[in-house]
Amino acid sequence: MGIKDKLQDALCLRGNIPSLFLSSLIECTGWNMWSLVWQPFILSLGGSTSIIGGLNSLWGAIQSILQLGTGGLADSLGRKKLVNAYYVISIVGIGITLAARSWVYLIPSFVLFAVADALGEPAFTPLFAESVEETRRGTAFSLLSLTWFLPGFYSQLLAGFLGDRVGVRQVLYITLALEVLSLVVFAVFVKETLRERKPVQLSGIIRGIPGNLRPRGDLISFYAMSILDRFGWGLSGGIFVAMIYESFDFTLLQIGILTTATSVTSALTLMPIGRLVDRHGSRGALL
Repeated sequence: MGIKDKLQDALCLRGNIPSLFLSSLIECTGWNMWSLVWQPFILSLGGSTSIIGGLNSLWGAIQSILQLGTGGLADSLGRKKLVNAYYVISIVGIGITLAARSWVYLIPSFVLFAVADALGEPAFTPLFAESVEETRRGTAFSLLSLTWFLPGFYSQLLAGFLGDRVGVRQVLYITLALEVLSLVVFAVFVKETLRERKPVQLSGIIRGIPGNLRPRGDLISFYAMSILDRFGWGLSGGIFVAMIYESFDFTLLQIGILTTATSVTSALTLMPIGRLVDRHGSRGALL
């Protein structure tokens, strides 16, 4: 076995995994750039921080409601079809965003983004998991996590630099181009992993929603903690860039430096903290 084969085995770079890694890396580069400029873009269209928070809430609410049933669609229609739909709907949403001349016209975009995420998230994770042997999934998902953290080393700095020099709308064009490229890689090279498809039964999906909303008794406190944690981060995270952009007159490049520092710190501490959790348990780390 040569060095190339050993490296592929060590990193689980077999089957769908290389194509999924590449498409995710391309896409996450685009969305990292988007994450830096979309709030200043809304401000430039006459929006405010309260409007930004409202649009963010609209996205999250629609996604959460739809996602109660879209997991069943992934088991019926197949993983790849739903991820393809996610890409197409996201591309349409970005296109509408680029055409907007007022923040009001962004409402359809955010609805589309919510629908796209509701379709894509329940389908992508099982697609990735089913593309690798069960005993290698830990390594494979560690590789997948890098597709978000690695672009954090460069994409937000680049978005800040370009946003200051040529404008935020041009950065969004780059996001659109990267999303299209990611779709091409995914659609051409990734193969469906679902072997047995269930018939689509919308009535069954709807009947299963109450059960999905009912947490197991031993997880009620964990669910409550998670809800409070997400609520707290949502209060600030949804308007953070707009807040410091407006209140402290930061440039986009300066904000990009701050967010890059956060991404680099997270990436460098992820593995050591994971080892501490393995050794001492997760309760202390969460506290």
